[in-house]
Amino acid sequence: MEDLKKILTDARIIPALTELLRPGTECWLVGGTLRDWLLGRPVRDFDIATPKDPSDLAMRFAERVGGKWFLMDRQRRQSRVVLRGEGITCDFAPFRAPDLKGDLRMRDFTVNALALPLTGKFPPKLIDVVGGREDLALKRLRACSEWVFFDDPLRVLKGVRHCAELGFRLEEETRRLMARAAGVMDRVAPERIRAEVAAIFSAPSPADHLPLLHSLGLDGKLFGPSQVEEGFDRGVQLAARMEKITRNLAADDAAAALLDEELEAGLSRRTLLTFAAFLRGYAPQDPAGLSASLRLGGKAAAALPALAALPRNRAAEIAALPDKPRGRALWAASLGAGAVNSLMFISLFKKESPEEVAAEVLPLLRDVIDCARGGRIPDLVDGRWVRENLGLGEGPKVGGVLEMLRREEIAGRVNNAQEARKFLKSLAKKIVDNETGGTL
Repeated sequence: MEDLKKILTDARIIPALTELLRPGTECWLVGGTLRDWLLGRPVRDFDIATPKDPSDLAMRFAERVGGKWFLMDRQRRQSRVVLRGEGITCDFAPFRAPDLKGDLRMRDFTVNALALPLTGKFPPKLIDVVGGREDLALKRLRACSEWVFFDDPLRVLKGVRHCAELGFRLEEETRRLMARAAGVMDRVAPERIRAEVAAIFSAPSPADHLPLLHSLGLDGKLFGPSQVEEGFDRGVQLAARMEKITRNLAADDAAAALLDEELEAGLSRRTLLTFAAFLRGYAPQDPAGLSASLRLGGKAAAALPALAALPRNRAAEIAALPDKPRGRALWAASLGAGAVNSLMFISLFKKESPEEVAAEVLPLLRDVIDCARGGRIPDLVDGRWVRENLGLGEGPKVGGVLEMLRREEIAGRVNNAQEARKFLKSLAKKIVDNETGGTL
């Protein structure tokens, strides 16, 4: 218990929150906080329950610790306090039943139905009314009751996420209940579904647990019909290969930082690439509709179709690239969908082992990192120089000649600004000659 006391002290629940409690007030630490503590996992999110509306307590706690308070569910009086700059959140909610034991029985899974009082003597007594501690020891995921999934169908996806994140197995009756409730998943807000799908693909080895989605009948509901036979199996295979490639890439610190970069809330680059690999194999009939139905943010909604359209045969070009850092970086940018995303994703189609693919791609990735400025690879000469020195004026011709210059760099025939200007002047002369029939 002493380690939990330190965790609570670091989060300032002790003494800041406990000092705010009025005499005789019940206040309990519940749910995933205790599950993760008992499993020895890092604890950064705290679930706090009281018999009545805890909004006032939460607001006073936020003021005491300098955190930010906001209401998450007005009807259920659920709110959150975020401790600024510390990565700690505290969720406050009233009991879902007249008393604590009733509240615990109304929770989703037994491993989340544990409680510890924040008042009284230390060490406190752990409350377990549905056998959650035994299920934790057995690494078993078991529903608290037969109606929990129809009360909130999102719990079906949450169950898959728990299996993926914690390495638990589903109890058979719970699996049956989840499969029955999968049919009413359309009752759930898309934003909530998106968060769970992102969490599943963010798990340590998501491909190992994606078949559970299929066995529950969730794949079609989440991703729509597939265009190809055995699309789900192919999607799982590609997701598993992408996992292995990114795991090998992450051995490099710079690549690891790029993979862990959060592109939008709850979605890292690593997660996006694994999800994109799965969708590449799954081949949904309506990719645009999928982005809309999952309420994907702008970056993900743009990146997924671009990655899906990458010609797999371009992966073979890597071996033939000249050893010119800028040219190699420009080649990666020419793939579209962002140089980093595209380079990591196109490696999916190399035939070598994930270890060999990572070893080949890492030098190119370093070239992209070294050559990029403000998220792009700058041209050796800019559009203004082209307009002023080649007399092409405004319009698409400027972009066209700069694209030709990039191709020359990729081929290794242009290596610096001086050679770039020489090439462009020669190109401009050819354009003029072609347009005038050889006369000025």
